[in-house]
Formats: sequence, C-alpha cells, structure tokens
Amino acid sequence: MNIKDVYDLLDRFENSNISELQLEIDGAKLMCKKNSEEPEYKVVRHTKEPEEKTVDATNGIEVKAKIAGTFYRAPSPESEPFVQVGQKVKKGDVIGLIEAMKIMNDIVAPEDGVVSQIVASNEELVSFDDVLIVIDGGK
Repeated sequence: MNIKDVYDLLDRFENSNISELQLEIDGAKLMCKKNSEEPEYKVVRHTKEPEEKTVDATNGIEVKAKIAGTFYRAPSPESEPFVQVGQKVKKGDVIGLIEAMKIMNDIVAPEDGVVSQIVASNEELVSFDDVLIVIDGGK
C-alpha cells in the first residue's frame, strides 16, 4: 500500500456512512473515527522495522533527500523514469522528484557520472538524508 492508496482510503472513509475504521498492514495500524464534527485519524503504532537497504557507494556519490516526502522516479505515472542504472547523467540533470506538501522538488545530479544504483523505490516515502540514488563520477 502506498501513500496514494492511504489518501484514497481516507477520502472514501470521509465520504461514507461508516463511523469507524481500523486497518493494519505490515505492522502499521491506522484507526479512523468520525464524530458529528470532524473525522479523526491516527496511527496507533508501527511495529515493523523499516527495511534496511543496501547502498554500495564505494566509488560513487550518494544523492540524498534534502526533504522528507514521496519520491518519484518519473514526472508522471505514464512517463519513463528520469534515469536507469547504467545511464550517463550530467551535473544538474533531474534524476527524480520528491513531493512534499503538494510541491514537487527536483532531485538533480550533483556531478557528471553514471547511475550505479537506484536505492529508493517509486512512490516511496523518504526521510531527510535518505540515500535515493548512487552516481559513479568521472565516467
């Protein structure tokens, strides 16, 4: 389940006759409850540890998230990803996007090189300083 699915679920809940909803997926539990005024949402607990991703930046540059948000590999769902592993990039090329508070923020290549690893998945929630992509420089 990605963040868009959660938003869809909350929208449907708000516009339904259901007064209470409890959902648990991958150790995260979401409880929604409507009263006569406004709906109430809260994440009760998160028991699953985040999956550790292996990053091999031995000879490369880690491109990290400057803000928290949703990472996108392409400008739209119908579009091809900005970059693929093995692709050459130039300094300043857009290599991804992070959506935060409904604003799209470009992720750019810090220098010329070749994409050696794409660490973050499309539509993944990322935190500040998470490694998104690794670029091997000077190639």
